Amino acid sequence: MRTDKKNILSSGDKRSRIIKAAAEVFSRKGFHQATVEEISEKAAVGKGTVYAYFKNKKELFLEMILYTREKFLQRMREEIAQADSFHNRLKNMFEATVKFLLQHREMTQMLIADSPPLTEDLHQLLLEKDQEWFEQLLDLLQEATERGEIRPLNKSAAVYIINGALAMLGSRMILYEEDLDYEQLALDFTDIIYHGLK
Repeated sequence: MRTDKKNILSSGDKRSRIIKAAAEVFSRKGFHQATVEEISEKAAVGKGTVYAYFKNKKELFLEMILYTREKFLQRMREEIAQADSFHNRLKNMFEATVKFLLQHREMTQMLIADSPPLTEDLHQLLLEKDQEWFEQLLDLLQEATERGEIRPLNKSAAVYIINGALAMLGSRMILYEEDLDYEQLALDFTDIIYHGLK
């Protein structure tokens, strides 16, 4: 599997267009029902062009997972950068998660229910992305501590709690068709994590 992350993230080239088209087709039809022909039509390229970048449909699907993950993390970084305090950064993280999953609910449901197993290369890349995100959260907590916004604490444990809450919120949205106010729930998560339990 190719793992050129710069190519995956560039927006103007054919490879990126194919991945974006694949995301749309796979989210509607699932991995097994989607065809390379339909993806190539959506991307406005020939079928041969798809195979010039990806050796088969499975490789394209797995690259799409990496692309989607990076797109989500980019959204999170942008939301964090716009905030002026740790509380607002935390709030933005939860709100960005809700917005992203609402916009991509079909795709995320499909990723859980109808995806082929991950390759070792992709699994390793996703682990690296998770580690980068973990370290970013550690830096945010360190900065917030130095600014006196939060008390000194075990920052690794705090990252696990934040990530756990984000994952739980995401899983409820993806797996259950519940009539919940997810935007309010994001605010509630923020309040409980920021202020703690007594």
